[in-house]
Amino acid sequence: MLIFTATAFLASCGGEDAENKGSGHNLSQEQQDRVVAETIESLEIITGLTPETIDDLSKAMSGTALEDTKKGIEEDLAQGRYRKRDYRNINVRFTQYMSPIVTEFVEFDDFGYYVDAKTGAALTQSTGEHRAYSIYVIEEDGRWKIKGLFEPSNPSTPREQPEETQLPSETVPASS
Repeated sequence: MLIFTATAFLASCGGEDAENKGSGHNLSQEQQDRVVAETIESLEIITGLTPETIDDLSKAMSGTALEDTKKGIEEDLAQGRYRKRDYRNINVRFTQYMSPIVTEFVEFDDFGYYVDAKTGAALTQSTGEHRAYSIYVIEEDGRWKIKGLFEPSNPSTPREQPEETQLPSETVPASS
């Protein structure tokens, strides 16, 4: 259902209703800047998570992205580990708006690593891998939250997103 809904939103470009309602496909530069700033804030919330602050994830994410991320964290904790996220050189670019969804291109260097959930001792080393994703965000509770991830945009990303959070590849906006 999520794929259908997102595809319908992405495919509904230029219709008469959008023009008449004023929702269309335009956000002012100020609105675009707000979306980008709140996406960066969301990524900062995600990087600051600890086992004690997992509930803060709902300030940054929504829907399937929230559910899948929480599930992954809970699975890691059940294995006695926790992923310490450390995203550096974050770059977020607004790509398009199709009410109510905004798509963005996000790049960052991932210096995350696993730590022991009880002691905090490092279990793995950071790779410093560069990651790039197309994401979509939606305004909820008065702020823009990450709701879905498109298939990772580079082949070096080791973990692809679950199928239900991907939109069909023909809807992935070209990065500019």
